[in-house]
Amino acid sequence: MTLTPMSKAPNLSLPLTTGGSTDELALGAGVDGRFTLVLFFRGLHCPVCRKQLSELNRRLDAIRSAGVGRVVAVSMETAERSAELVESWHLDHLPVAYGLSEESAREWGLYISTSIKDGELPRFNEPGMFVLDADGSLYWSSVATMPFGRPALDDVLDGLRFAQDSDYPARGARLTHQALSLGRSGSSTVSARGAPSHMRCTTTTSPNSSTKPSTTPSICASPYRTKPKGPPAAARSHEASASRSGSGTAAALLTRDRAQWP
Repeated sequence: MTLTPMSKAPNLSLPLTTGGSTDELALGAGVDGRFTLVLFFRGLHCPVCRKQLSELNRRLDAIRSAGVGRVVAVSMETAERSAELVESWHLDHLPVAYGLSEESAREWGLYISTSIKDGELPRFNEPGMFVLDADGSLYWSSVATMPFGRPALDDVLDGLRFAQDSDYPARGARLTHQALSLGRSGSSTVSARGAPSHMRCTTTTSPNSSTKPSTTPSICASPYRTKPKGPPAAARSHEASASRSGSGTAAALLTRDRAQWP
């Protein structure tokens, strides 16, 4: 399963190594800051995880200054091994949860690996970093199939600061498949990337009509932009072509290129 931006994140109710549970953290509720950072790590056997979690533990103040009110690290580890890593990695401030099930890991879109050496759990999740918005929806994420290639913390924090300063929306949701059939069906609804239903636009064409396609509105309106960017040259070219020929195919190309705008 792959989470879609602006969709509700799966429930995460797990015990914390130092006592209590993630329920008490009010994840994804905008407490003490707009965002929640959920970091999934491989486990005790992973030295890259140790480095990453140690940085989070040291830099919680910097993380909070970027608008992140809640942080938690999560793994499929046992209670005993989780307690061992919290002590040996000196994680005295970072909340660490354990006991993630494989089913739950897959709900979050994480990859699962099988042990190939001593010290690893028989099965464990690969890394993932998720930022939740104040309404509990997914704002940003990054997952990996191996221990390396994780996002640098400073890059993530810089991005979140920019997002708040610019009122930047979540991005990355798929276009509906109906957009691909434009020109074959009578009408299609194209959902803006990461946009809720009130930010959709509808494009209507008549396959048997000689008139040019009708598009309402010309671009999907977004409350986050007061000055929308204009179409790239390729889109203007397709728009001109559609206007001249009334071609449903040209309209489909225009819709496709509009979907690629920043």
